[in-house]
Formats: sequence, structure tokens, C-alpha cells
Amino acid sequence: MRLTPLGEFVFGRRKTFEAAGGSPTRAAITLDEARLLATCRNADKLTELALGQFMEKLAPGRYRMTPKSLLGGCTSREDIEDRIRLFRRVVSSAPPPIWEDFFAKTLARIAPLSLEPDYIVLKVSADEEIRRLLASDPILREIVLKVEGLRIAVRRSDLKKLAKRLEQFGFLSPIPRLATEGF
Repeated sequence: MRLTPLGEFVFGRRKTFEAAGGSPTRAAITLDEARLLATCRNADKLTELALGQFMEKLAPGRYRMTPKSLLGGCTSREDIEDRIRLFRRVVSSAPPPIWEDFFAKTLARIAPLSLEPDYIVLKVSADEEIRRLLASDPILREIVLKVEGLRIAVRRSDLKKLAKRLEQFGFLSPIPRLATEGF
């Protein structure tokens, strides 16, 4: 019985083993210079998988990068930075300028909204008189910001002032009580 080179390696008669054919070669990926498109002729499964991680498949061998495809599964800045690093490692270490700009714009768009802890939003009743009052009274206009959908935004520090001013016009409001309860 004769042992193959693999058998000799498995049984300890040989210290190294080299598989025939070497490592699989990946198909070349071309990134468009003017658009966020990638082309890959004769893409193998590994290359298709790599491109599919970051881009939408348009047709065989054609892919498009979108904000949604780049952000897929990301929940933080670190996640996005990791995906961009992975893109550089797997797809292209030096993408064209349009791709670099896209990455920079995506990173700049992280958390475009933030909570404003100094303000609270209140729903205004459908009473026509209070709506007219909120729009015309100079003191109320100074402390109230109009928000869509019959809502107003008020600084927490102005809640008592708002309640007192409304009381002067005959409106009883539970706002001061809510403010002291940690509203």
C-alpha cells in the first residue's frame, strides 16, 4: 500500500503539505470612477459574496453601492467604520474619489437628530380660543414654539410661567404639578 502526500502528512511522516492548485484566485473587481457601480466579469462565488455584502446586485457582474447597502446591519459609527475598513480589505484598498466622498458623507450623516432635553412637547386641545391665544399673546409666543399636529414645545424652565399665563386667561393646567413630578 502506498501513501499519498496527504496521507504522509496526516500520519506524521511529512512535516508540510501543499494542496494542488494553490489558493483560489478571485475575479477582478472594477469600481466605476463616476458612479457608485462595481463590475466584475466572470465573478466566482467568493467575489459575488464579497460584493453582495456591500452592494445591491443589478445584474450578473454588476453591483451598485447605496447608503442602505453600506449601512446594512450597522447601529453605530464604529459599525460603519468597520464596514468601510472591511470594504477596503475585501473589495478595494484604494477606491476612486467618488467612493471616498460617499464614505465621508455617510460618516457625516450619523445621528442627524438628537433629543432636546430642555424642551417638552405638549398637545393642545382642539379649543379654538386657546389656539388663538397661543398664536396672538406676546408672552405665550415668547415661551412657546409651535409644532405640527396641534402641539407646542416649551422649555421645562418655562412650564410654570406658561401655566400662570394660561390661568390669567381662565385656563386651568396641570402642567406645574407634572413638572414637579419629574415630567
